[in-house]
Parts: sequence; structure tokens; C-alpha cells
Amino acid sequence: MFVFLNGEILPEKSAMISIDDEGFRFGGGFFETVLLREGKPQNLPAHLRRLRESAKILDSKIPYAVGTIEAAVAKLVMKNKIGKGMLRITLTPQTFLMVTLKFPKRPKEASACFVKMERCLPQLKTLNYLPTVLAQREAAAKGFEEALLVDRKGFVTEGGRTNLFWVKNKKVFTPPLGDALAGTTRARVITLIQEANLKFAESKVKPEKLLLAEEVFLTNAPMEIWPVTKIENKHFPLGEITQLLQEAYAEKYE
Repeated sequence: MFVFLNGEILPEKSAMISIDDEGFRFGGGFFETVLLREGKPQNLPAHLRRLRESAKILDSKIPYAVGTIEAAVAKLVMKNKIGKGMLRITLTPQTFLMVTLKFPKRPKEASACFVKMERCLPQLKTLNYLPTVLAQREAAAKGFEEALLVDRKGFVTEGGRTNLFWVKNKKVFTPPLGDALAGTTRARVITLIQEANLKFAESKVKPEKLLLAEEVFLTNAPMEIWPVTKIENKHFPLGEITQLLQEAYAEKYE
């Protein structure tokens, strides 16, 4: 396997990061996970915009132009012979790293459970990811694919690796961005909701209210729109609006 590290494509075993790297020492950095479809990165400019905005917090910046990154991704994909998969981009003040990953083996429909956990700077994808790792482990130990994070005030903010949407009375809701990641797929789905003339609102929600929803689905770059058919012991149908948005997403973005 090859990686792109600070301007060079190297064999994975030859790629070395300094022990003084701020990301390694303090979690001072950010990452993006980009879907690869037929070896091509999907929605890459949006991921890089979010990474660029995040980097300003550390007085840092992406060291390469979008075109340079696209060319490097193409070479990396060719060397690793990957079609459908994922591209992970990691940025710290000292390091710019890109690796390709196999597409995760996950069911087409998700089950989830509530986990009391909050992320550091939830609006950003920081390298301080331990809370999410612990939440995902707790969910997996209980036999669920995803953790729904519940903050100290008792509100469900997002999934461990996803944004949350739900449908009630034919209206689509999602938690506000102050509590959740500004997901690239989240933004696309909101656009599709508006184009379909569906009612939509950002809203806080507590677990007991979420369980009263008619439909629930999650979004992220690898899974795109991921229907939820079970939360805790409550089962949900694969709803009409979820399917409508899945079809619209496939038509517009695939």
C-alpha cells in the first residue's frame, strides 16, 4: 500500500511522521474521509473547504492547491489499485497525509443506540476522536452499528460518525450545527430536501422524542444516506421520504 505524505507518494512502511508532530502529541489536527467511486474522489472541493476552515484554528493551512491534490489522489489510486473505497486526508501544522482505505462492510440499514458522550469541537473533524471511538465501542458491544451521541443537556446531537435526520408529520429535521458536525453529505441532503419542496427545520431533540419519529436516517460521505431501522428496541420502517431522498441523491451525485 502507498500513501501520500508531505508531497511524496511512498510505500506505507517508509512513511514516517515526527514524534514532535502536533497531531500525534496533542491531537492538534483535522481529518476528512472522502468517498472514492471508480477511483475518483467524490465532493472533494467541499471536504477541502471544510479542512481549510478548520486549519485556521491552528494558524495552519493546506499546503497544496486543489489541482495538485487531485493529481496526487489519481496517482495514489492507481498505485493502490482501488476502485470503490475511501480517501482519508489528515492535516496537522507539520503533516499532510493521504491514504486510501477499503470501503467499509456495513449493512444497508443501520441499527443504533443512545450513548452519553460529547465530542470536542463537534462542528469540526478533529484528531481528538477518543470520545467517538469510545461511543462506537459501546454501541458495538451492545450489537448496534452506530452510536447516537447524547450531550450533558440530554439532547441527541449526531451519530458517532454520521449526521442525524428524522421525519415527523412529513417534515424533516436535523440537529443544529452548533451541536453537530457540518457534514458535507448533510449539506447535500438539505439541498435535496429543499429541491423536493419538503418541509425542513433544524431542531434539538431528546431520545424519547426521537423514538416517536416516523423515519430516521443518517448521513456521511461513505454511506451517503443510511436508513435507520432500529434504535434501542424501537423498530422503524424504511420510509417514503428516506427512499425519495436516496433516489434523488443517486440521481444527482452518482
